[in-house]
Amino acid sequence: MPGFQHNLLGIAPFCDKDCRVVFTKHTVTIYDPDNKPFLTGWREEDELGNKKLWRISLLPDEEDIPPVATAPDVEEAPLDAFSAYDLPSVKALVIYFHATAGFPVKDTWLQAIKAGNYSTWPGLTYKNAAKYCPDTVETSQGHMTQPRQNVRSTKPKRTSTTASLPVSVPETADPIMDPTPSDPDTLSDASANELYVKSYHFGSLSKLYTDDCGRFPVRSRQGNNYIMIAYHQQSNTILSAPFKSRADKHRLQAYNSIMQRLKDRNMLVDLQILDNEASKEYKRTIKEDWGVQFQLVPPHNHRRNAAERAIRTFKAHLLAILAGVSSTFPKYLWDLLLPQAELTLNLLRQANADPTKSAWEYFNGPFNYDATPMGPLGIDVLIHKKAAVRNSWDFRCHEGWNVGVSLEHYRCQRVVGKASKVEQISDAVEFRHQHLTTPTVTPADRVLHGINTLSNALKDSPSSICDDQLQAISALRDICTAWAQTLPAASSPSPPLTRAPADASAARVVRPSPVPQPSIPPPSAPRVEPSVPRVEPSAPRVEPLAPRVDSFTPTEPVAHRTRSQTQSASPPSAPPPISQPVAHRTRSHSANVVLPARAAQRKYPSAVLAQIMEPFKDMLTLPEYWAMPVLDEESGETLEWRQLRTHPKWKDIYTKSYSNEMGRLCQGVGKGSKGPKQQRVAGTDSFRVIKFDLIPKDRRKEICHTRVVCEYRPTKDDPHRTRITVAGTNVNYPGDVATPTGSLDLVKLMINSVLSRPGAKFACFDVKNFYLDTPMDRPEYVRIKASDIPKEFYDEYNLSQFEHNGWVFFEVVRGAYGLPQSGRLANDLLRTRLEKAGYFEAATTPGLWKHKWRPIQFVLIVDDFGVEYVGKQHAEHLASVLKQYHDISEDWEGTKFAGINLEWNYAQKHAERTCRLSMEDYIRNLLLKFGHPYPSKPQHSPHRCRAINYGAKVQMSPEEDTSPVLDPGGIKRIQAIIGALLYYARAVDNKLLVALSTLGTQQAQATTATKADCDWLLDYCATYPDDGIIYRASDMVLAAHSDAGFNNVSKSRSRAGAHIFLSEDDPFPRWNGAVLAIAQIIKHVMSSAAEAESGALFVTAKEMIPLRHALIEMGWPQPPSPIQCDNSTAVGMTNCTLIPRKSKSWDLRLDWLRCRESQKQFRYYWDKGANNHGDYYSKHHPDCHHLAKRPLHAGIATLAYQVY
Repeated sequence: MPGFQHNLLGIAPFCDKDCRVVFTKHTVTIYDPDNKPFLTGWREEDELGNKKLWRISLLPDEEDIPPVATAPDVEEAPLDAFSAYDLPSVKALVIYFHATAGFPVKDTWLQAIKAGNYSTWPGLTYKNAAKYCPDTVETSQGHMTQPRQNVRSTKPKRTSTTASLPVSVPETADPIMDPTPSDPDTLSDASANELYVKSYHFGSLSKLYTDDCGRFPVRSRQGNNYIMIAYHQQSNTILSAPFKSRADKHRLQAYNSIMQRLKDRNMLVDLQILDNEASKEYKRTIKEDWGVQFQLVPPHNHRRNAAERAIRTFKAHLLAILAGVSSTFPKYLWDLLLPQAELTLNLLRQANADPTKSAWEYFNGPFNYDATPMGPLGIDVLIHKKAAVRNSWDFRCHEGWNVGVSLEHYRCQRVVGKASKVEQISDAVEFRHQHLTTPTVTPADRVLHGINTLSNALKDSPSSICDDQLQAISALRDICTAWAQTLPAASSPSPPLTRAPADASAARVVRPSPVPQPSIPPPSAPRVEPSVPRVEPSAPRVEPLAPRVDSFTPTEPVAHRTRSQTQSASPPSAPPPISQPVAHRTRSHSANVVLPARAAQRKYPSAVLAQIMEPFKDMLTLPEYWAMPVLDEESGETLEWRQLRTHPKWKDIYTKSYSNEMGRLCQGVGKGSKGPKQQRVAGTDSFRVIKFDLIPKDRRKEICHTRVVCEYRPTKDDPHRTRITVAGTNVNYPGDVATPTGSLDLVKLMINSVLSRPGAKFACFDVKNFYLDTPMDRPEYVRIKASDIPKEFYDEYNLSQFEHNGWVFFEVVRGAYGLPQSGRLANDLLRTRLEKAGYFEAATTPGLWKHKWRPIQFVLIVDDFGVEYVGKQHAEHLASVLKQYHDISEDWEGTKFAGINLEWNYAQKHAERTCRLSMEDYIRNLLLKFGHPYPSKPQHSPHRCRAINYGAKVQMSPEEDTSPVLDPGGIKRIQAIIGALLYYARAVDNKLLVALSTLGTQQAQATTATKADCDWLLDYCATYPDDGIIYRASDMVLAAHSDAGFNNVSKSRSRAGAHIFLSEDDPFPRWNGAVLAIAQIIKHVMSSAAEAESGALFVTAKEMIPLRHALIEMGWPQPPSPIQCDNSTAVGMTNCTLIPRKSKSWDLRLDWLRCRESQKQFRYYWDKGANNHGDYYSKHHPDCHHLAKRPLHAGIATLAYQVY
C-alpha cells in the first residue's frame, strides 16, 4: 500500500485460537479464550478528525535519560541503551489529567507543569504532557479567539534610507494579567539587538480588582444568575462567587464572601478598583465594613480594571469545562462547578509575588493530588451507598454527576445524585466519562514493561522511567478506585471463582493482595462487551461501526437473574437500572412504603404532597414552561374556578386574576402603567359589552357560554393565571372552518432534517395573542353570569345597565379561543402576510412552509413556528416579518415545541448530532389530575402479558370481557385518560400504543376489567414518567420494520405493528427513533399469519406515502423505501418470488403493494424476527421483554447502542 509505513496485524490467527477481537468506535480489544483482555489499541484520526485504522503499538520511542554514574572500570553504555518504551496507558493518563485540569490550552498547561504546579499529579511530567497533550474540541470551544493582526503580514515592508529609529513595544491591556512579551516577529530589524525588561513593583499597596460577568444563560437551582470575579494582584489569583441578581442584597453577599476568604488568609486589601456601576451601599460596605479604599475606573475605559481581563480568562476556562460535561448533566447545576474550576484555573497561573509558586499555592497552600484527587467536572459517576443508609438487597451504588473535589475531606468528591438531585460528599466514587477511561495498567503495559526491563538488564542500563510511568498509572488507578480496596476478603483462603462481567463498564476492579514492585495489578475488565455480528447468506450486509449486542447483561439483583428468566429472552446488554431494588418490590416492604396512600384511599400521601409542593416554596427551581393546575395542599385535589372562588385561601387571588383576564379581553382594567390608558392590564378589544336588545334576533340562538381555566405558572410575572375560552358548539358559521396545520409526524421529520442537514439549527417562534389580534368577518356573542364577574370589573364597566336576566352579554369582534372560525381566519391572515415576504406553503404537506430562495423552512402548528434554518440571518428575517404584525416570543435554542421538550446535541462531528424528545412533568400532572396514586411497586410493562398455553398446537384468541360495565362517570374517566395519554404516546412514548389500542376498542363500554387495565397503564407511566425518543443524524431515507400479531386480539382479529424511521440507504438500515409507530388492530379477520403480515405491510406502506411526499418537499429525495418483514411468504408474494395459489381474500392489498414496488416507491426484504423492531408494537410482551427494549424505545440508548 503506497505511503503505508506500519505493519499489519492479522485478525484470523487470533480467531482461529478461539480469541475474540472487538472493534469499537475508538478502541480495539483482543480477548483470550478465557474472556480476558491481553491486547488493546486505539483508533487513529487525521487532522480533520476523520477515522482511520485501529493501531496496537509495540514500537519503542527514544527518550533522553540522564547518564548513570558507573565504576571507572565499567565501560559507559551507549546512548541507545537508555531508550525506554512509553506505556500505552501514559497517553490515556495525560488525556485524563488534561480533562481534569479543565481542558486548558497546551502552551499554558505545559508552562504550569514546567513551573512545578502539577508536581503532585502522578506521572504528569513535562515530557509526557508535551508528547501526548490532546487537541480537544472542548479546548477550542472555550479558548478559541480571533487571530492577531499583523502576524506574518502580507503588506510590503517599508525600506528606510535614514537612520533606524527606536521601535516601541506595544503595551498590553494589562501587563499583570498578560505577562507574555510581544512577538519578536512583529518587531522591526532595528529592535533586534534591544533588550526589554519587565519588572513588577507592588509597593506597599495590596490591590484587588472586581467586576461582574454577564448574566449566565441558565439560572441555577440555587437561583444564581451572575458571577463576581475578583483579581488579587499580589497573588495573581482569580476568585469567583456566584450571586442571584445585581441587587445589593445579593451582590454584597458575594463580595463579602470573597473579602472573607482574603481575610482568612491574611491578605488584607488596601485598594480596590472597580467599575462605575457600584451603588452607594456597595461603596459604603467597601470603605466602612472592610476598611478598604476604592477607586473607580474612568468612564468608558474598562481596560483600567484588570478584572475585565480576569473575566475573559475565567469565562474561557469555565466554557471549556462546560463543553466537556456529560450530555445528561443538568444545566442548572453550573454554579456547583465553580470551586474546582477556580482551583484548576489558579493552578495554571504563577503568583506575581513569588513566581516559583502557583497562584493557588500562594493563596491556599500547596495542592496535594494524592490527598484530594480530582476528576473531570460534570461527568457521570457511580456513588457508593453506605450500609447505614441502604437495605439488605439495595443496589450498592447509584448514578450521579461529579461537581468537584471536596478540599475539606480526605479523598472525597462532591457529587449530585441523578435521582435525588442533592449534593453529597462521598469517598467511594467511580468516574464514568462518556469517552475517556480512567488510566489503568493494561496487559500491553505489562508486556512493554517486561520488554524494557529485560532489554535494559542485558545492556546494564536503568529502567527507572518505565517503572515511574507504571507506578504513576497504578497510583492514579488506586486513587480513583479506592472503593474496590475496601471489599471484604473471602473467608476461604482459596480465591473465589468469578465470571467475567458482560458489561465491563459496570465491572469492579478487585485488586489482589499487595506484592512487591514491579509486579503489576491485573487490569479492569473491558468496557465494551463484544458480540458476533449478524451475517445473512441471502444478501451482502454493510456492517455498522460497532457490533450488535445480543447478550443479556443483568444489571438487576440476583433474584431477577434466574435461569428461567435469562433463557426465555435475550435482551440487549445494557438495560437501564430499575428504579427500586428488590427489597422495595416485596409485599411486606411495599405495604410500609405506601401505607399513607392506602389509608387516604387513592389520595396522595403526605410525603408525595410535600414533594409536589416543594417547588412552590422556591420558584427559582422551576423551569420556565412549568404549568400545573391549582393544588389544594391539604387534600391533594386540583381546584377549578368554581372551588377557587369560594376557597378561603385562593378566593381573593383568583378573583383578581379573573378580573385581569376579562380586562385583557375587553378594554383593560385597573390602574397602572400599561397601555395608553395607564391601566393595570391593557386590553385587546376582543370583547365588547353589549345590551341584549342590540343582539340580532336571528343570532340569539347562537349565543355561547364561556369556560374558565385556572392554572399556576410560578415562573411568570403573575403566577396565578386565568384564561377564558368560548364554548363554540352553538356557533353556526357559514364558511369553512378547517385549518391546515402541521402534524406530529411532520414535526419529527423536521427535527430529523435539522440533525441531518449540515449547518442547520432549530428555533421556535410563538405568536402572542394570535387569535385575539385577528379581526372577525362577523361578530359572535357570548354571555357570562353576572354573579361570576369580579366586583372590580363589574363596577369599572358599570355592568348593571347591561345585565339581563342575571347575565351580561359581550360581542366578540376579534378571534377568541374556542370559536370554530378563529383558527381559519387567523391562518388566512397570516398566510397573506407571509406570502408577501416570499414564503409559501408546500403543495401536498399541510403546515410545511418554505421560502422562495432562502435556506429556511418551518412547521406551523396554530401559532407555533418550528423553524429549520442554515444561517441565523434567514431565521431573523422570518422573525422580523412576524414582528411587523404580532408580538412574538423567540427561543433560539429550540428547547420546546408543540409541548415537546427538545434536547439538542449539535456535535461537531455530524454523525454524532442527536436530539431527544420528552415531555417533562406531563405524566406527573396527569396523575395529579386524575388522582391516581403512585404504585406500591414499579410496573415494568404498560399492559398485561397474554398468557401462553404451553403444549397447545393452536393459541386461541383472547376471550370476550364479561365483567360489569362501569357507570357513566367511570366510562368518562377512562375516555379522558385514554385521550390524555394518546397524544403523549404518539409524541414521545410509543411504548404505550399497544395498550392504548386495546383500551380504545373498549372505552365506549368500559368494564371493571378495562378500569383495571387502565390503572395498570397509569402505574407504568408513574414508574417511567420521563421516557422519550432520541433521533440521530442520518441520510433521511425513510425506512420501516413491519410486523403482525396473528389472532392475538379479541374476536379473532390481528394487530399490525410498524416502526417507521429515517436512516441510510443500506441493505439493512440502521436504527433510529421512530418518526411514526403503528399499533393498529386490523379490522378484517385474517385467515393466516402470512395474510396478517401482508396486511401489516399494506398498513405500513400506506402510512409512509405522505411521509415520502413531505420529505421530498423538504428537499430530501427518496430512493425506494426499504420495509423489513419477518414472514418469508408475505415478502415472497409481494416481490413475486412466490406464485400465489389461494390468496383471493388478500389480492387487493397484494396488488397494491406490487404496484408501489414497480413504481420504485418501496423495497421489501426479509430479516429474522429477532431483528424486527415492529414486533414491539404488535404483541403484549412480558416485563422482561420491555426491560430489554427500554434502551431503544425509551430514548436512553447511546449512539453506540443504536448503531445496529
